[in-house]
Formats: sequence, C-alpha cells, structure tokens
Amino acid sequence: MEVTYPRMSTEPRVSVIIPCFNRAHLLRECLLSLSEVASPDWEVIVVDDGSTENIRSVVETTMPTARYIRQDNQGAGAARNTGIKAARGRYIRFLDSDDYLLPGEGLQAQLDLMEADPEIGLVYGQSIKVNRLGKNTGVRRSPWGTGDYVRDGLEEMSKLLFYSYMTTSTTLVRRAALEDVGLFRVDLPTGEDWELWLRIARRYKVGYIDLPISFYRVHPESITGGKSQAEQMLRVHRRVLDELFSDPKVTDLYAHMLPELYLDIELRAAHSAWRSLQPKECRRYTLRALMS
Repeated sequence: MEVTYPRMSTEPRVSVIIPCFNRAHLLRECLLSLSEVASPDWEVIVVDDGSTENIRSVVETTMPTARYIRQDNQGAGAARNTGIKAARGRYIRFLDSDDYLLPGEGLQAQLDLMEADPEIGLVYGQSIKVNRLGKNTGVRRSPWGTGDYVRDGLEEMSKLLFYSYMTTSTTLVRRAALEDVGLFRVDLPTGEDWELWLRIARRYKVGYIDLPISFYRVHPESITGGKSQAEQMLRVHRRVLDELFSDPKVTDLYAHMLPELYLDIELRAAHSAWRSLQPKECRRYTLRALMS
C-alpha cells in the first residue's frame, strides 16, 4: 500500500473519504468542487483502489493538501474502510469520486444536527441526480416527506428495510458509531452501504436534512447489467434481511413485514431485469412475486 500524508496543523473535525477506481476526469471535478465547500477543519482522503489511470497525479495537481492512499483493487467498500482507518476526524463524510458536494447550508446543517445530539449516528440529505451530460434528472430525498428530522433508528428501519434511499455521498457518519457497529462489509458484492446504514440504525438515531447535499451521477452501466445483476441483488437482500431478523428486537418490531419485504425484493428484481432487457427473467421474478 502506498500512502502520502500531508499533515494538518490541528486535528480535523471532518474526514472526507473518496474511494476511486479510474475515472480520473470525474475525480478532478469532484476535488475541484470539494475545494469550494471544504472547511479548514476538514481533511480529504482519496483511496485509489488499484486504478490503471494516474490517480495520484490528479490528486497532487488538483488538491495537494489531500491524503492519497493506493491499494490493490478490492472494491469500493474495502476502499472506504481503508479511508476510515486512516481518518482522524470525529465525523466521516463519504463522497464517491464521480459525485460532488454542493455549496449551501446543507453541509453545515448536517454537522450542527450531529453535534447537537450525541445519539445520532448518521445524517443524510437530498441528492440531485444528474446524467452523464450533467443534466438534472430529479431529486433523491427522504421517503418520510418533507422537512428535517431526527428519528429513532429502529423506527427509521420500517422504511430502510425495503431499500437504500440514503445516497452515500450525502451521508455524514459519527466515527464512534462506526467503531461500535463495524465498517463496510467486503463479503457482499452489492448493497454494502445499505447494510451498514441498517446496522447503524439498529443502535443509533438517524437524522435527515431536507436540503441538497450532493450531485449524484447516474451512469448508464448502473441500470443495464443483465440477469446476474438482478439475481445478485435478490440474493444479497435476502441474506441481509435473514441476518438482520436474527435480532429479537428487530423481529419483535417487524416480523409482520417479512412477507411484504420478500415480495418487494422479487418485484425489484423483476424491475431490474426489465431495465436490463431480460424479459424472460422479468416474467419469472414477477410470477414468483405473485405466487408469494
């Protein structure tokens, strides 16, 4: 592992962790936008997950104050874990290399909310969806309606059990919460962020700021894939739910929802197969949903 450590004169309050695998031009955009919104008490850590492009050069020329770490390719979850272990801030802000943070009140509002209540483990916010041309295609926000909130994590799970509506690049997480519940799982091929948010919600309050926090770039490859993508999603979600419901507290609260949750998994697999131009697989998942 190759590490470059520019040092700060004081300990940072927020550590921004950016996992990166190629897409150097998008990382440059990400870092340029970050330099416009970052506070002096932030540190930025870029984890190069075995890129074939010269990511180090992009970091050094665009944001020389950032800390650069290179590792063998292990996936985004493992790269975020490397960044967490190197971080020194009390709060961890995750930012994907193809997204970028937005100026405005949202970033500070998240931090203020976190600092006002030590029982909050995670605060998320709105993300503005953009396509590969940078065109705004919609807003991803809380399913609970409009307005800021702080909610008991187990209550938050009544919706979070269905799907991950928390865009990773809008999340601010208390470092102590990660030390308590653990880091991203590297044994899951997808959904490792959703699984971590569920673990945090089991033990901590969850906050939401109803303001734009980041631009979230939607790539064509994120909605194409094939049969294996739908199957992979289905297997992972079933596995995570099975593990989660081994907790008696979760079972007591939400056992009545299990049929609906498993039905929803089949329907989302059908939708994924349909978007991937797999009509036979779409029909198979839909029939399984109807028979469940």
